[in-house]
Amino acid sequence: MIAPPAVVLDWDTAFFDRRIARLTGSSLDQGGAAELARWARAENVACVYAFIDATEIDTPDVMTALGASLVDVRVTLRAERPDRSGEAAGPAVAVREATAADLPALEAIAGAAHHDSRFYADRRFARDRVDQLYRVWIRRAVERGDAVVTTDHDGEAAGYVTAAMEPDGAIGRLGLVAVAEPARGRGAGAAMLDAAMDGLWDRGARAVRVGTQARNLAAQRLYQRRGFLSERVELSPVARPAMTLTITPVEHESADFDLDPDVIRALWRMEEHHFWTRSRSEWIAAALAEAGVEVGARVLDVGCGSGCVAGHLAALGYDVTGVDTAEPLVRKAHERYPAVAFFVADVDRLPAEAGVFDAVGFFDVLEHMVEPILMVGAALSRARPGAVVLATVPARRALHSIIDDVSGHKRRYELGELGALFTAAGLIDVRERGIFRWTEPLQRLARARYARTNTYTRFEARRALIHSLRVPAGPLNGLLRAVCALERRVSLRRAIDRPGPTLLAVGRVPEAMV
Repeated sequence: MIAPPAVVLDWDTAFFDRRIARLTGSSLDQGGAAELARWARAENVACVYAFIDATEIDTPDVMTALGASLVDVRVTLRAERPDRSGEAAGPAVAVREATAADLPALEAIAGAAHHDSRFYADRRFARDRVDQLYRVWIRRAVERGDAVVTTDHDGEAAGYVTAAMEPDGAIGRLGLVAVAEPARGRGAGAAMLDAAMDGLWDRGARAVRVGTQARNLAAQRLYQRRGFLSERVELSPVARPAMTLTITPVEHESADFDLDPDVIRALWRMEEHHFWTRSRSEWIAAALAEAGVEVGARVLDVGCGSGCVAGHLAALGYDVTGVDTAEPLVRKAHERYPAVAFFVADVDRLPAEAGVFDAVGFFDVLEHMVEPILMVGAALSRARPGAVVLATVPARRALHSIIDDVSGHKRRYELGELGALFTAAGLIDVRERGIFRWTEPLQRLARARYARTNTYTRFEARRALIHSLRVPAGPLNGLLRAVCALERRVSLRRAIDRPGPTLLAVGRVPEAMV
């Protein structure tokens, strides 16, 4: 039986709620890269970490071809039993074994001390979640009874060094090392390090290893002063293989010319070039950031269509999953953004492995629903407690035209109605704002051309829809995008509770709701 090219990291997967794997070897050729990509798709792996020997010349290029990006350079140092007999005596710093009573102080240190880690450098992981990873890590070490050395400052634990024996029983390894800010520069790190190493010597270790980041020069100097020498240097790229497009049997109810091919082509061109689509994605990203949804958070794009918003958020570093019932559109989304997980499915039939999400979005989707609250309610079953929920909808009924009718819009919203929908769905902290207000006069002129009448034939309506999707001429398109960007910077907060041709609402799932 051939061994897989990587292994799934169960603890990391469970903690970050996405399948994370590690390459089993320290090098990779073209054939191995193809096998890794196939394995990752079959195992639904979101990202694969690797530790590549820095002497390897070709492997970094192979990983780059897989879409990998370098997030860390790891330096492993090794020390034999040090001879400290000739050292000048440093400051007397008392150390002791950490206990459960120290956990509040140790967790506070852990939440701020490991910003050099590879997870922290990888923008796909939310920073607050990475901080929590190290809080959990130090708690587990203490509660398991691992060797954890600490020291005191102002009456509480002010740092830690964890230590364990490697599986061969001959080499010791230092794990997490941190010193609280007020205790730095007093010899606390060196004292804890010496005590942890003495414990490993007592357990029969012939040598001790420790790993750190190449950018963490302070840690390297500390280890070198304690007798460590560099043993190896490894590059740590992370690859995000193309995700498998998941298709489930689903009935797509559409009034949009049954996904007419000419209309779809016009829509795709608009999504790729029109100032409005790019500006809408930037408004959404700004709203996510304002709501505290950090880059790396998991975002569910409900009614993702061809992936316009999903791709934009993924490029910013969010971990995005898209779901829609329109298979041709989702296939296009998968073609455009292969590293994003897309599902052809009803949102309430997403498979369990899709997980739960830190944010849920409905971007120009709810206006297609007769009962939009049903879609919102179904999607909230996949949201974490405290998750952020966003939606954009076309607004101002005075702008309703034949374009809305042939696009399958059941309505345009007025200010307050989208917020009321969120509140009725059980969301809290709901805020609603009008966007694209600065370009509304142009929209009014364009919509006047397609005033709602009963004189349009189906052919004329189709032609009007395609015409409405045309991208403005290059200079005008660029100017309007600049206008929208300025509006966003100037009035992100000022637009709250003000009408506009598009409404953007943000709410939050109560902690006890899901």
